[in-house]
Amino acid sequence: MADTKISALTELAGATVATGDWIPIVDTTATATKKLDAGELGDVPALVAAFAPLTETFNEVAATGATENIDMDKPFQRLTMDEACTFSFSNKAGVNEIRTSVVYIDGAFTPTFHADADFGDTGAPTYSDGSLFVFTSFDNETKVIAGIVATGGFTP
Repeated sequence: MADTKISALTELAGATVATGDWIPIVDTTATATKKLDAGELGDVPALVAAFAPLTETFNEVAATGATENIDMDKPFQRLTMDEACTFSFSNKAGVNEIRTSVVYIDGAFTPTFHADADFGDTGAPTYSDGSLFVFTSFDNETKVIAGIVATGGFTP
């Protein structure tokens, strides 16, 4: 039985894990990183899943229309503007949560972002067709921290 649990960890971690190996665990209620011996884990499927690599299918909207919600519950999105579009946000982080969405926006139109998008002191960046944005919401806050990663002709 123990070998099955360790085998599951090995498969999900993408590396060999054996009894006696130390696995770092972050305790969000404390400031220190804790360690557990792989033999001490027992049946903890959620912990095992945390070692899986992030692979996520992106949400694609082929034609935004005049308004479009950026769903903060979807980590990767591709939104194609078929006309000038105002983007707002749905499913922002609840209490004690953080949600981030990486959004590729293309289309030869002008995007406008709802006032919830906080691009900092510089305000919303100048858009060029084919831009990559990152939006993050924290702990039930109204504002969404916004930034641009690449702009103008970027193609994923």
